[in-house]
Amino acid sequence: MRGEIEKLVQKGKPELKVIARSVAAYLKMPVSSLKYGDVDELFDSLQPHYDFFSCGVLKHLTDTYLSTAQTELTQYIDSVDEFSESSQLKHIRSIIKKKLSSLPAAASPTTSDQTKPVVIKLNDRWEEMTINKLKTVLKHYFGVMSDLFSHIDFDYGSFVITLSIPTSLSQSLIDTINNNKESMSRLGILEVAVDKDTIPIRREDDNNFNTSLHESVKAGDSFEVSILLQLGADPNSKDESGKSAVEKANEGGHTQIKEILLIGGGMAESIYTARIDYHGIRSNDLSFSEGEQLEIYDKSHSFEWKGRSLVSGDEGLIPSSCVYSMLESLHLLEFILSVEEVSLPILQKIRNDSSSNDEKASLFLETINDDPIMISALRQDKKQHDKGVTGGVDWGSDSVYLSSPSPVQCNEVISNIKNDHKEIRLNFSSTNSTVSLLSSTKLHTLNLRRLQIWYTPLTNDCIQYLCILLTNNKTIQELDIKSHSISDRGVTNICQALEHNSTLTSLDLYYNPLITSTSGQALSHLLLNSSLVELNLRKTSLSTESILLILQSLMDNKKIRRLRLDKRHKEACINTYPNYHLIQDRVDWSRY
Repeated sequence: MRGEIEKLVQKGKPELKVIARSVAAYLKMPVSSLKYGDVDELFDSLQPHYDFFSCGVLKHLTDTYLSTAQTELTQYIDSVDEFSESSQLKHIRSIIKKKLSSLPAAASPTTSDQTKPVVIKLNDRWEEMTINKLKTVLKHYFGVMSDLFSHIDFDYGSFVITLSIPTSLSQSLIDTINNNKESMSRLGILEVAVDKDTIPIRREDDNNFNTSLHESVKAGDSFEVSILLQLGADPNSKDESGKSAVEKANEGGHTQIKEILLIGGGMAESIYTARIDYHGIRSNDLSFSEGEQLEIYDKSHSFEWKGRSLVSGDEGLIPSSCVYSMLESLHLLEFILSVEEVSLPILQKIRNDSSSNDEKASLFLETINDDPIMISALRQDKKQHDKGVTGGVDWGSDSVYLSSPSPVQCNEVISNIKNDHKEIRLNFSSTNSTVSLLSSTKLHTLNLRRLQIWYTPLTNDCIQYLCILLTNNKTIQELDIKSHSISDRGVTNICQALEHNSTLTSLDLYYNPLITSTSGQALSHLLLNSSLVELNLRKTSLSTESILLILQSLMDNKKIRRLRLDKRHKEACINTYPNYHLIQDRVDWSRY
């Protein structure tokens, strides 16, 4: 990294002082506390702010200035997280503990006039948790101050974190701790020492997280309940009065917490609920009804899981976009609260909301109910973030292909794309990257012919940018939105945007299970008021009634040469629609 930064500075893009200011802003410290006579001096002065387990400031540098180094660094961070959970590290910890038990207490970390040490001791149970989970909890209590990890240390009988924060924030930190002592105690935080002032919170020998769980349920805090279940609290445990945590949640009217506990009492990570009625097309597909409980046992493919119905006992392939779980939803909420940046306005609103965690959870659940494809989008975002995935960009003579691109790569494409490029293909894109690409007004004037979007869940905000593009660009002839990329609301909005479009001739919506009968009217209307010649609606969840409505529009629109539909509707449509013989040459029934 030093070498790459040095190359940039030598070119004068940017100046070293600008980099120092950026780092100082990230660390919430005055730039005067850093030395930056040259690159080596800057990195030497940054050393107290990163270590083996915590690379936040280095990641800030790569995200801001070194897009080419992002893959290596994120892979390193991922490997550190894997190591933090490994049996080898646990063995090392046990040996260190035995050695440390006979040694005197360690000296306080070195500080300066500008910084103060903060030492947080946690219950041993935290050794089973990941570093990322720990950071989520610290961000929950301390906000941006939690980004100031200096290092993580291990002490005998407990898990110890050492942070270094600006002196100006020390009183604010103390106030935050005192205001949240009960909550911190429930999550196994033993004590917090700010400089020389120690604030006791929980007894070191108190390992009863079941009691903490009941207290968190009574307090109505879904965040605490979720963390405590991961710390090993038993959702089936009972309090002194003989009531279970579920009963207490029910009495308190905490319906979200009740569902978390019910799931946590069984197979917390594997039980999902069907969002819609789904009719399997292939012999190995699993059909299910809205609200049906499903056990998922294979998620190796992001968009096509394997599982069984807890109602019928049948097994098969399940479109992941059609199912959700309350526990997973809360994990995704934790994710958007912990990452550095989200591009969707609704998620920004949730992040910045000053309300309680339970109210944030309610707002988040309303959001995913309003925009069903949001869950699929956030799953993809989290997976790529956790694995440090940075995809690639392939330039052809007349096309550009983006696969799992970063926002930086999307911006580079926008900068370099020319009128010679007639086709853009976007696959497996995160929401941040999709917004970066589709929101560019440069695409409005390009001489594009084809836009392909596959395995890229388009949330409401992404759809709005796409509709603006379709309204303003007068050259796009083919639009492919395939493979779990769009839901009913997206289809309705695109149909409205295309009503007065005179250039688009082909619309391919293949394999989008979240297209249901709700889209039938909009698609039927589109066929009557557009320039389309081909429309592909195979492997959707459209009902036979919706297909009949669309066939009527086909009768009235002679321009449509090919309409592709699922074969499962064929017999009913032929027997029901009296004029079918007049349009049969333009309908392509396919089994798959």
